[in-house]
Amino acid sequence: MTKKLIFFDVDGTLVDPATGQIPDSTLTTLEELQKRDHLICIATGRPLFHPENPKFFSTISWDGYICCNGLAVYNNKKEPVSLHAMTSKSIEQCIQVTQQNNFNLLFEEEHNFYLLNDQLEYVEETQRFLNQTIPPLGTYNDQDIYGLMVYAPKGYDYKEYFSIDGIDVFPGQSAYADIVKVGANKYSGISELMDYYGYSSYIAFGDSNNDLEMLENADLSICLGQGSKEAKSVSKYITTPVDQDGIYLACKYFKLI
Repeated sequence: MTKKLIFFDVDGTLVDPATGQIPDSTLTTLEELQKRDHLICIATGRPLFHPENPKFFSTISWDGYICCNGLAVYNNKKEPVSLHAMTSKSIEQCIQVTQQNNFNLLFEEEHNFYLLNDQLEYVEETQRFLNQTIPPLGTYNDQDIYGLMVYAPKGYDYKEYFSIDGIDVFPGQSAYADIVKVGANKYSGISELMDYYGYSSYIAFGDSNNDLEMLENADLSICLGQGSKEAKSVSKYITTPVDQDGIYLACKYFKLI
């Protein structure tokens, strides 16, 4: 079998959001994929060095990491392949809109993360959804930022953020949206890692709106059964939900394992 380059979103794809855990069937599938010499990679909005990343970030020998929605790309040794910091101007504008609306903002440096303020209503709602604790408060002083997360009411339209030059906005499935440098997304990061490894095609598993470009451009795109309407609409195959062995069943169906 030809070696495949396979990318997995984390939250809602590898990790069951109801439990915060990776299903046993998924762990077994990842092991089987590696036994067949496929390259397996993470593609996530999370920073690589976030202390609350699931244990499998380090216990599994991943072949690459697309982090911060494509702004930070690493090889199998966790060495940077590319880093694309956001512009200070766009960050300052995001801060201004956030303060005007009494929302909150999470800053993601490569090795650090922190909240803008102590407005926690939407933070708590989102962190419960993600099975993560409340981030600490911090201060932005023009550090290199590789991603922002704005916490706002679930269903909010984010129009004021969409109007800011230099950024793209990806509303999530709870009370938040990911904000990245314009043109950056998981697919842009995947393209850089494909060049690094000499691949021209890939397979992708995802479930959310920040997976859309990754799913649209994959040779084979698989959406988990509980995924968003938008993610399902651009995927070539829809498997069962994450808590119903979705990754395992899809890999068996396509004879990857």
